[in-house]
Amino acid sequence: MAKKSANPLDGFWRKGEDVLIVGDVMLDEYVRGKATRISPEGPIMVLKVDYRYYRPGGAGNVAANVAALGGHAFLTGVIGRDAHAKELLGVIRRPDMRGAFVEDDRPTTTKTRFLGQHDMPLPIRCDEELTEPIAGRAQTKVCSIIRKTKASAIIISDYAKGVITQRVYDTAKEIADHRYIPLLVDPKPEGKVNYYGASVIKFNHTEACKYLGVNEENGAGIKGIGKRLVESLDANIVITRAEEGVSIFYKDGKTADVPTQAHEVADVSGAGDTFIAALAMGYSRRLNNLEHAVRIANVAAGIKVATKAGAVPVRYEELREAMR
Repeated sequence: MAKKSANPLDGFWRKGEDVLIVGDVMLDEYVRGKATRISPEGPIMVLKVDYRYYRPGGAGNVAANVAALGGHAFLTGVIGRDAHAKELLGVIRRPDMRGAFVEDDRPTTTKTRFLGQHDMPLPIRCDEELTEPIAGRAQTKVCSIIRKTKASAIIISDYAKGVITQRVYDTAKEIADHRYIPLLVDPKPEGKVNYYGASVIKFNHTEACKYLGVNEENGAGIKGIGKRLVESLDANIVITRAEEGVSIFYKDGKTADVPTQAHEVADVSGAGDTFIAALAMGYSRRLNNLEHAVRIANVAAGIKVATKAGAVPVRYEELREAMR
């Protein structure tokens, strides 16, 4: 008899899983060069640019993580009619990551970061964005794309840039309920959307406190915070707490804590995107085992934090090796 595999991914992970990601799609632009002299115009460094490169950011990074983890990501959001939109489409078009985007009269959300020698971040970032809700016509088009989905899970990636409105969320929930698929939400507290009734809503500890308007140290009052979020949102709540691990609060009143893995922190940027992508991939297979999916997502986010600078996706092979 063949020996049964002990890898925790087995039975909870299927490569090729279709996941729909709806949210604030961004272009991450990196400008790299050498900063070796002070400008004669003022006390600022002059960056001599060597080259620039682009990556999908925001909801685009969530989709990139789904694809890298072995899924088929379908991404939708709003882009502008500008050069940045063309660059974004160029880094998204790949066999395992497709998209349908709504063009609108607003700039493509772009974050430009400047890197000096040895990829050292320089103390400035340029953001091009509008944050007011997208117009009614754009909402209609996004909702139409959502209604056509054949995915096995939906992720709402809300960066409070205007794409996720109440109408867009309600449409996603309607489709998820109708098709009996999980709806996972990664919200921003400053957003105005009521995510009532989602399958799982993932906050970090700071976001959870801001959402409820409380000021708590990490760990203090966490059970009360989780209980209030469950009651107000009628959803399973997952709160990531950095070195304190992850706390899970179920709709039925049960709770669970998942410890973090000890590791050096290289860069936390993009870790939340990795977490929600891995959570959706694991949870869509076993809806009755959220805790195991959280454990997998926690490992994936730990790989990102420990080994990758910038918003770089975690690959399935890396996750499987770490889960051995």
